[in-house]
Amino acid sequence: MNTLINAKQLRASLPDVVDQVRRGARFTVLYRSRPAFQVIPVDAPDQVAWAQLPYEAKGVEGVKDGTPPGFAVMISPRRGLWLQKQLASAGAPLRVKVDVEADYPEKPEQAMVEAWIRGSEIHDQQIVLTAHIQEEMTSANDDGSGCANLVEIGRALARLVKDGTLPRPRRDIRFWWVNELSSQPRYFRDHPDEPAYFVLDRHAEAETPPVRRAA
Repeated sequence: MNTLINAKQLRASLPDVVDQVRRGARFTVLYRSRPAFQVIPVDAPDQVAWAQLPYEAKGVEGVKDGTPPGFAVMISPRRGLWLQKQLASAGAPLRVKVDVEADYPEKPEQAMVEAWIRGSEIHDQQIVLTAHIQEEMTSANDDGSGCANLVEIGRALARLVKDGTLPRPRRDIRFWWVNELSSQPRYFRDHPDEPAYFVLDRHAEAETPPVRRAA
């Protein structure tokens, strides 16, 4: 059973919510009347979820609009529970040291891999299937699973068309493996006429349940 609660209710009853989740309950937390995230039983205790802090606060209870965010890092549920126990047993404030390693490539570049299944008749109403490739080894689900699904979809369709099991599609089907949020804008700046040819994009994003729930 999935229960809807708002952020204020979550804060007020967090210990009870945690206890219910440990026994199998699920909660969807609403923020400003919209689903924001889920609290669910942990099925991937070492999965590190993705999240971000807003550029500035807006409509946050008890926080002045425009307040800049603090600093945060994401850790796995297993590590979080360990840290929770350390805090509970310490009896005094703990100091945490965080080392962040970041750099920029010497030569900026965009990753974009493309494959086609050519249509038999219509070439100005194209179907595009996309997945983002930039996480490489750091995220098997988001979006390594989507990239793999796209490869298998393309492989299966191409084989079925080649051996005659399926007729060749009337419209072109294009497969794009891209850098999320950046490859496509660059491509469209370089090829401004192409978006007019696209009638549908199906994006493969975090395609592997139940890990997707943890992400």
